[in-house]
Amino acid sequence: QEIIPEEEKENNQEPETVEEEEPESKLIEYTNNGILIQEDENGYRRLTTNSDELDFVAANGGVIITQNQNGYGAMDYEGNILVENIYSMRCDYMPDNEGNFALGNQGSADVYNRAGEKVLEIKNPNSFCISEGFATYTTYNADTTAATAYCYNIKEDKLTSYEIASAYYITSTDMVNGKSYFSFGNDGERYPTGLLCATTDGNIVPVGKSYCEYLYSAPNGGYSYALFTEAEGTNWLKSLDGTDYIWVNTYEQGNYEPIVFFENGNHYYNKGTQMVFQVGEKYRLCDFSGFEMNNFTWDMNKNRVSDAVIAEYDSIIMSGSGYYYAEEGDTNFYITPDGQKVEDEYVDHSVFSDQYATVLDQTGLAYLIDKDFTRLTEGYEADVTYLIGKSVGYKKDNMMTIFLVD
Repeated sequence: QEIIPEEEKENNQEPETVEEEEPESKLIEYTNNGILIQEDENGYRRLTTNSDELDFVAANGGVIITQNQNGYGAMDYEGNILVENIYSMRCDYMPDNEGNFALGNQGSADVYNRAGEKVLEIKNPNSFCISEGFATYTTYNADTTAATAYCYNIKEDKLTSYEIASAYYITSTDMVNGKSYFSFGNDGERYPTGLLCATTDGNIVPVGKSYCEYLYSAPNGGYSYALFTEAEGTNWLKSLDGTDYIWVNTYEQGNYEPIVFFENGNHYYNKGTQMVFQVGEKYRLCDFSGFEMNNFTWDMNKNRVSDAVIAEYDSIIMSGSGYYYAEEGDTNFYITPDGQKVEDEYVDHSVFSDQYATVLDQTGLAYLIDKDFTRLTEGYEADVTYLIGKSVGYKKDNMMTIFLVD
């Protein structure tokens, strides 16, 4: 038998194998208050709820408005409950970009900050908006016709007001770029309309006559949409910082209903000189840039909505950035701001939330995309896609998921 020296034995031994430790995953996944919270390797976080038990209603600024059989409430993006589901209504479309929000019951509204602390109680608000850290709202006494405009700085807990002795209505808009507007009507004048402006320093001051009986929203692209019922069918796209306006004539046969959309957490009815009107069963995308400025006449054959239509479908919703959403029959798709249909590979589309949307491909996978149609996440099994507040998402059976993209 051959004798092998010990030194040679050591040299001939198989090297020991060392098991390498798997790198620690960067993915986040946990559950809090029944909400599944997941974050992928690219940092896109998504929250999933069983909609049979709790619905996500609107999300923005780190806060989600929720709803169950008991009512409306709120939670943060970590699934922590901020406000129990005890309210019968939400007082604005969504939380503002700072996470301030308001919930209410008949005859009252409670304002909360992002931490879920109640900072203001309002009795009998007539109109209400919350944006840029400010709650702007009005009250109206039908018996005395007295009206009051309010501006509340949430962070500084500062409330200012402006009283109007006699009015027959008053409205308020979101605070946008440091300004919020109130339009009101008072008796005894041929054009009974006034305009107030609230600024971030807390001042509320008159800025002249608005010549519009109802101001729908804050300026967007230089104009606000407003109704002036002194002349039937007369609407304005009006510059509130000046005297310029575009007369929009809705006197034609049919009920013209302006369609709201959202941009940067605020609601609007116009994007510059573009608007969407529902007329009967159809939605019309209109561009009024070709109409003559500052040229109101009593000729109801001029400046008609039908003269400005650039697209018509069963549904159209504009967006702040990205393509517009449209439906025709059983299909939905995107159109460009000039009304051209966009051809793509997807069978279902959410409305764009500024620069993000969710889409569903033919295999049943939903993706988060940007306005260039770049896929930002892997695909997730889904039945439909949707937009809630400033978040986009998808739904599979009764499981509702949103991407947190604000």
